[in-house]
Amino acid sequence: MPKHLETTGALVLGGDYRALTVVRSLGRHGISVWVLPEQQRLAAKSRYALREIRLPRGDDNAQVNFLLTLAEQHGLKGWILFPTEDSHAAMLARNRARLEARFRLITSPWETIEIAYDKRATYKVAERLGVDCPATHYPKTREELESLECVYPVILKPAVKAGSNRFTRQKAWRIDDRVSQLSHYDAACELIDPDLIMVQELIPGGGEAQFSYGALCIDGDPLASIVARRSRQYPVDFGRSSSFVETVEAPEVEDIARKMLEAIRYTGLIEAEFKYDRRDGRYKLLDLNPRVWGWHTLALAEGLDFPYFAWRLAQQLEVPNIRVSPGHRWVRMSTDTMAAAREILSEKLALSSYLRSLRSPLQHAILAFDDPIPFLLEIPMVSSAKLFERFKELRGKAVKHAGSQNPRGQTGRVSQTDDSANRIYLSRCLCEADLKKALDLLRTASVSVLKAEIVSAYEQVAGAVIELKSGKDTAKAFTAISEAGLKASMSGGHHERVLEVHDTIVTAPSIEPLPKAS
Repeated sequence: MPKHLETTGALVLGGDYRALTVVRSLGRHGISVWVLPEQQRLAAKSRYALREIRLPRGDDNAQVNFLLTLAEQHGLKGWILFPTEDSHAAMLARNRARLEARFRLITSPWETIEIAYDKRATYKVAERLGVDCPATHYPKTREELESLECVYPVILKPAVKAGSNRFTRQKAWRIDDRVSQLSHYDAACELIDPDLIMVQELIPGGGEAQFSYGALCIDGDPLASIVARRSRQYPVDFGRSSSFVETVEAPEVEDIARKMLEAIRYTGLIEAEFKYDRRDGRYKLLDLNPRVWGWHTLALAEGLDFPYFAWRLAQQLEVPNIRVSPGHRWVRMSTDTMAAAREILSEKLALSSYLRSLRSPLQHAILAFDDPIPFLLEIPMVSSAKLFERFKELRGKAVKHAGSQNPRGQTGRVSQTDDSANRIYLSRCLCEADLKKALDLLRTASVSVLKAEIVSAYEQVAGAVIELKSGKDTAKAFTAISEAGLKASMSGGHHERVLEVHDTIVTAPSIEPLPKAS
């Protein structure tokens, strides 16, 4: 690689598994990558992440000033910015002129990004182009909602992801009757601006009816593209993310997506989501996601490397024109085990079919033999993220009760008398993969309700460390953890066992990078 390209690095905004795959893609090509997480930090645990610096939460101005200062202080002029969240993509587009003074961006202007960011604008453009969408209503008040004539079930859905709360995180709320509709609307109004609440028909079908078109475009022209079916998702009803995806032939999906992207002259990475409506045999546009999506590594075997191609595009280098063939599969084991288990128990999926879907070749979302640590840490981090969401709404009450902005108190530990604050702080520790803090808390705090899940996660991590340390079958170690998923198999007194597991983890020698899987 030419010397001048080696020094042109990238800043990845965000720290979840999507950001992790961007970090790996660029790092494997010898590109310097810094990670700027807000909450999740999985991407920062990659061996390819050279540095981690927290991206401050706040308005656009605060984040833009932070990025510009970072570039000035560390000589990052010309580095490329990669958004991994909708909010990041919106912030970069709205402030494109200021940021381009220091960075390179692969993004459209705000007038275009807004069409993807705001679903109201998405559906308006789709209607103008004759693209089918689910029937959607936009009530401005509770009175307008009461007057709607709906065929249930429907969903309540935010038009934009304005902040993080249980409504925006859960993606949509199912509504089965008018009473439930009004109560859920009232709850949603407490979380976001009522103008952002949409009422949308619920198209029947699960992940098997979900299709996506992913592409890297310039002025609406796709340079590289892929069509896939999101065969399984988690949660099953309204998946926050895909858990099993496979490439398929779906020319109608591709035609509709290209029609939209050409019309708005989109530049950058984008995913268009559709759902097949068996009632009328039509594909209906659900969302446009103007940033990297979770399963973009699906066709690496055919050389389709979206982040690296985007990096080359920002350098004004040639990007190969690749259109992927059917038959590639991708899985995120930590969520797919749960999605598959639910479908198997409901007799929607046969166990034999599930096992066949995991046959080789299979691209893993997190598992990588040349970068094992994020996979080992994902289980406790995902477990803790679920706990964090569960108790986040108690934060204000717990902190007020503790009488301090720091739930640990002056001693650095949480009071035994405030179980809500204990739980919140514990989930924060695990979200950050801070095993020592979590163990300190377990020694002193009354959080017995959570111990089973925590110990199970720690034991899975420790077991893999031992396997790697002893040079045993590495693939077997990874597979064992994947199959274990997030289950909490222990109960009762865990105090001493937790400490033993902790000692195993912290005393294990550093793990040498493993050879890349063939």
